[in-house]
Amino acid sequence: GCDSLESDEVLFAVKLKGGCLPCSTPPGDLDRYIALVGKMCDAGRMLLALTIFVATPEERIGYPLTEAVEARDETLRLLQVVEDEVRAMPGVNEAGGTNAMFFDIFGVTPPQIRYLLHHTSLRDDYP
Repeated sequence: GCDSLESDEVLFAVKLKGGCLPCSTPPGDLDRYIALVGKMCDAGRMLLALTIFVATPEERIGYPLTEAVEARDETLRLLQVVEDEVRAMPGVNEAGGTNAMFFDIFGVTPPQIRYLLHHTSLRDDYP
C-alpha cells in the first residue's frame, strides 16, 4: 500500500476536494501532487491519472491531447485494480457495497470516475 506520507497527503487532498483534485487546487500545488505519482500506491496513481486527465486542456475542442488519452486509459486500468481491492476488503457488503466504501475512502465513486472519463469531451457529448 498506501502507507507513505505522500500517499496520505494526496488521498486526503482528493477526498477534501470531493474526488476532484484539480478543482480549486492552486497550480503549484497541483504540479507538486502530480510529481508524486512515482511514490504512490495504485489508488494514488489512479487518482493522479484522473487528475491529469481532467486538468489537461484539449488542443481543440473535442480533441484531447495524447497525455490526456493516456491518463484516461491508465485511470481505467487502475480503477479496476482498486475496485477489486476494495471489493475484497472485509466488511464491504455490511458498509453498503463497493461504491459506498469507495466513496468513504476517496470521496468519489467508480461510476462517477467512469462518467468523468467518458463524458468530458464536447465532441463526444455533442457530435
